[in-house]
Amino acid sequence: MLLAVTLVPSGPRATLRDHYQPPLDLSGYTSPLSDYRAFFKHERQTPLLTVSHLPAQSPVRLAVMDQFDGEVWGFSPPSAPGEAGTFQAIEHPAYTQQVSVGAQAHPTPGASYTAQFTVEPQLRGPWLPTVGQSTEYQRLRGITRGQIYYSTHHQAAAANPKPARQYSYQLSGRAPLQPSRSSIVSRQTAPATNNAATHLPPSLSQATDRIVGKHPRASGGALALTIAEYLRQEGYLSHGLAGDAPSLAGHGTYRLEQMLQANHLVGDSEQYASLMALMLLQRGVSARVVVGFVTQPLTAPIDAEQAPTHSSSQPLVFTGEQAEAWVEVSFPSLGWISFYPTPPASRHLDQPDEHDEQPAGQQVRPPHLPLVQPLLEPQAPTKGAPTGSKEHPKNDEPLTFWARHWPGIKRIALYSTPVWASAAVLSLLILLKAALLAAARQRGSPRQRIQRGWEYFARQLACLSGSQLVGTRTQQAAAIRSFAATRGLTSSSWQAALDQACARADQASFAATESRSTDAQRYWQQLASLQTAITRASSPLRRWWTACYLPLRL
Repeated sequence: MLLAVTLVPSGPRATLRDHYQPPLDLSGYTSPLSDYRAFFKHERQTPLLTVSHLPAQSPVRLAVMDQFDGEVWGFSPPSAPGEAGTFQAIEHPAYTQQVSVGAQAHPTPGASYTAQFTVEPQLRGPWLPTVGQSTEYQRLRGITRGQIYYSTHHQAAAANPKPARQYSYQLSGRAPLQPSRSSIVSRQTAPATNNAATHLPPSLSQATDRIVGKHPRASGGALALTIAEYLRQEGYLSHGLAGDAPSLAGHGTYRLEQMLQANHLVGDSEQYASLMALMLLQRGVSARVVVGFVTQPLTAPIDAEQAPTHSSSQPLVFTGEQAEAWVEVSFPSLGWISFYPTPPASRHLDQPDEHDEQPAGQQVRPPHLPLVQPLLEPQAPTKGAPTGSKEHPKNDEPLTFWARHWPGIKRIALYSTPVWASAAVLSLLILLKAALLAAARQRGSPRQRIQRGWEYFARQLACLSGSQLVGTRTQQAAAIRSFAATRGLTSSSWQAALDQACARADQASFAATESRSTDAQRYWQQLASLQTAITRASSPLRRWWTACYLPLRL
């Protein structure tokens, strides 16, 4: 013992936590884009965020999503720990390295800024408001550096755990550029990453061709401008609230396919941002969806000479009504540039403009294809198609009953596993017990069957009472009589039947003559009636426990 003590090194203890802190896992959170409509339903006039010294013409980011799986937009996982795609705690040494690497890989060539953010507890989700590319968090109040996680790849931040009360921080960084239309119309964009979007709407490709044409040499900037302007001019705005045109929430494949096949494009930023980003990704343009706040309705993109301005020193209070979802496109020399495809508030379905008065032949509408619920199982690649092909199988034939409902059946079976697994175990025990009892009633001589009957009856009553029944059969019968009295079973007929059963078991054990088979059958029936009477007088829990009790030996 003394040797073991002397071998222990002195000084502070080194632990793995001191050298490695795992990044924040966002897979368990709801997609921020799915919560977009809640801003207008529940927090439309609720102050959620106050920003001082906000850079002019800059939107406030909440969350950035760059991966679509057919149901929701989410976050692409990093290929290795510590890369820019991870949400790393800013107090960890790896954060400084990540900021340096991320600034080189995803530069934001805007002006430097320092802004003050005050966040209210009503703001949904763990997301921390940011602007452009953040570099330093200072003057924290109500939140610690250990709670702040930042990703230079997404240029977004999150809190873990999220503060329960109001908190604030001072954020420094570089504001995003807001170039004019003429400066990006001829610029090429960064290429889209593989598998950024899967399970696309069936009619998305034809709709994109109708909007931008089949021009393989068109620049990414021109594609983004054309799609954003078309959606703003041809679409209608509706949050699905009272007084709005019918518009379902959601931004998955099925919802967007319904939107494309309708007579009019109707939705809000949740649908328009998702639709534009998917169109660009299908054309090989690097695009992502952002949820945040804007100071006032914006154009797509912001022209430098027409951009809305605000005083950078005046505090700005953002409510749910100023929530917005938009698309950011990556340009190698400009960084991520914002595009706003959502129609203005004046574009309501009951307020048509001059576009609606044109002849039907002059309107540009996506083609009408059969609307089917998309399957989200991985599809086998087309024979001869290269690896990473963006082609998707066509859904020209109606789906069978099992093809439509099997995914839902699998989910229900998975989520209800504890229920049906427990029911299966209980059923198995009850069936096994019934088989043992049937064998005990019929196996052996009548004398042995009567003896096993009393033994089984005594064990069941012991399980029901929660105590051990020991001694002779007469002593066991006295203990059973006492237990029955505590349950209010004091009738003289029941006690007489109990004494008779006890005496009959003793007679079968010690009598010189062998009992008859009919005597054994009647004896088991008598014991069953005695057990039924005392079981009914017990609690439901004890009844279930006794029914599932499996005697190991009969």
